Amino acid sequence: MSTAEKKKKKKKKKKKKKKKKKKKENNKKNTKKEKKENNKKNTKKEKKEKKEKKEKKEKKTHLVSS
Repeated sequence: MSTAEKKKKKKKKKKKKKKKKKKKENNKKNTKKEKKENNKKNTKKEKKEKKEKKEKKEKKTHLVSS
């Protein structure tokens, strides 16, 4: 194998490695973003459920007292 071919092969390998690294980093970013969004959604959902539960409880107490 000539030196030119070796260099070409090395360059190709380096490029592939760089591409793989970039893909991995993007994946990491996306998962972080998704986790954050899901967390936001979950907290909103939980707050809504808590509020509904509280309202139901209050209704029950009103019925009992009247």
